[in-house]
Amino acid sequence: MANHVRYIRKRANGMYYYERRLPKAAQDRPTEYDALFGGKALFRESLRTRNQSEALAASEPVHADFERRLQLVLGGEALPPCASDNATRRVTPARLVKITEEACERVATPWRQALIRAELGPADQAELERMVEQREWDAEHLRAVLLDRAQIDDARLPDLTADVARLIEDERLDAPAGSNMYAIIMRAVREGQLRGQREIDAMLSGSISAIPQERPNARRPRAPKISEVLDAYIGQLRAPRTIREAKEALSSFISVIGDIPLDEISRADVVEFCKVEGARVIGGKTSGSVSRPMSPSTLKKKIGLLRAAINHATQVEMYAGPNPAAKIDARHFTKPVPKALMPDKRPFTVHELQLLVNHPWFTGCESDKRTHEAGNHRLDGMHFWVPILAMHTGCRAGELGGLRVSEIRLDHQHPHVVIQDNRYRTTKGSYRRSVPLLDVLLDLGFGHFVERVAMAGHDRLFFDWQAPAGRVDAGATAWANASLIRSFNRTVVPQQLGSLLMEGARQEVTFHSFRGAFKTLLGRSEYNLPENYKHEVIGHAKSALDKRYVQEIPLADTYPAIKECAYRGLVLPPAPGS
Repeated sequence: MANHVRYIRKRANGMYYYERRLPKAAQDRPTEYDALFGGKALFRESLRTRNQSEALAASEPVHADFERRLQLVLGGEALPPCASDNATRRVTPARLVKITEEACERVATPWRQALIRAELGPADQAELERMVEQREWDAEHLRAVLLDRAQIDDARLPDLTADVARLIEDERLDAPAGSNMYAIIMRAVREGQLRGQREIDAMLSGSISAIPQERPNARRPRAPKISEVLDAYIGQLRAPRTIREAKEALSSFISVIGDIPLDEISRADVVEFCKVEGARVIGGKTSGSVSRPMSPSTLKKKIGLLRAAINHATQVEMYAGPNPAAKIDARHFTKPVPKALMPDKRPFTVHELQLLVNHPWFTGCESDKRTHEAGNHRLDGMHFWVPILAMHTGCRAGELGGLRVSEIRLDHQHPHVVIQDNRYRTTKGSYRRSVPLLDVLLDLGFGHFVERVAMAGHDRLFFDWQAPAGRVDAGATAWANASLIRSFNRTVVPQQLGSLLMEGARQEVTFHSFRGAFKTLLGRSEYNLPENYKHEVIGHAKSALDKRYVQEIPLADTYPAIKECAYRGLVLPPAPGS
């Protein structure tokens, strides 16, 4: 059998994955270990199939990639495969309790059954007497094995060394021979067998009942693994970003603690996870990304997702027990992030908006391919209109990416855009709102652009805005991660605002800053707009009183109140074709 097969695992949902622990020799080279394996001792990659044959084929390049990276870490030094490569499960205090209980049950259960079956007649009673006689004959040797740690070659007597080796291999426990953890497991098995022998003595003397306390043949339900808990939780999520973050939280937790049953995870395990995660340095892997300590908010989100998943498991009766992730404050495990590295995100100023609309996307570029170089070619689609619409409606990138032509009501008494769930995307909280179209937008020619797209037969307004990976799914399309938004954030903003941004720090303004700019515009004193009007239009949470008594503010009220709002001093370039 190929070497890689032993590292293939199968989740409860039937999905196969490759899992392997890095040898200590690799972990002892922190620079290469961090660069090639992200500093994670446990390497795991989904094989993206529920078919066993396909999983075997898919695992070969994953195995080859692991071996290639491992050789780079070790500087070409070859390491033969060993049992610890496959030891991916961390030994927890709860698991040790189970090991002891299971060892006890293996010893006592045959005797419990024999005592009960003796009630059936002479043949079963004779078998019980034979077992008692044999036990008395072996008693001295049994005592030597269990109490004095003697090694006796007799098939009737326990072989603890073989039992422990088989247990570690079968359950892939991280307990190499000769290690302290190996000794602890050996002790747990020994204590379990001793307890079992004492139970046999008690049953034979009649001091305890041989009848099981639980219903005969009843099995205690197996606690789900943390991966199964997160899979069930993710299955009922809708927001792509939350799904992605939940998967990242699961991957991080398993890399530190392991994919173990929920009833084996203690609060101490979650605290240990927080300590390891809180000490990590993140970012710096792509252009413009800044290396920085993990922030309290990032760790808080990971813990919150784990806690929510466990609560969900309790609600749907996957698990009955305490939530080990409850009441943990992430601030105790992270360092403050310097503002010099991570300035707060903020809105665009009017001056910055003016600099942005002076970019070739708006004034003329060299060609459809060379959109960042100045020229005489005008872009008349998404490059021009998406940022212009964002700064004058405050709509999120995802809301604009999935906007349908039919959701733009130009012929209405109060021209507006309807933001609601549709076939291309969901909205935050699945809320529906109507956003008035400002006079400045209509005067610029936005209505003509919409009519042109409709005449061409397109359903989506920005049909040239391609979904990431070309896949459109209402519940999963990450429009904000499409090439248009990445190009704006990574090229347009630095190109136009580079001298205004903090050098060597996270970029404090992005496409989302249009939303803040629009809210700032609505908050100008000369417009005197009520707070609930601003929240209604921009889609922010309303106050508890508004939710209860006002609910949705009619478009007939919001439209006349904001239709004449405009950025003071901003000069927009003429629309293409005007």
